[in-house]
Amino acid sequence: MKRIPTDIDPIKNNPESYNVVLIGGPLWGFKGIAPASRTYLLQNKDKIKQVAFFMTRAGKRSSDPALNDLKEVYGKPVLGTLDIMQKDLESPETTEQIASFVKTVKNAKH
Repeated sequence: MKRIPTDIDPIKNNPESYNVVLIGGPLWGFKGIAPASRTYLLQNKDKIKQVAFFMTRAGKRSSDPALNDLKEVYGKPVLGTLDIMQKDLESPETTEQIASFVKTVKNAKH
């Protein structure tokens, strides 16, 4: 998959105003992140104090390559990552994973 930035609208909220920024979305293609997410991160990574990433997916393919790609683009330690498969969205295990992810983000040192 090509990793070419795309055009995105100017941001409305400066990420420097936030202690934590969450970036995520659906798994794009077989293993990539959406071009708009990549572009946003490339343009704003130096303004983001702390970040956590999440990916959603419909298929069985792991989103680990995409999450690792986001980590690589950011270039600094991340608070956490979350990978959610659509079919498991309402399972107790996924609910626990989401709660743990949210707790990690909420407990981040500011």
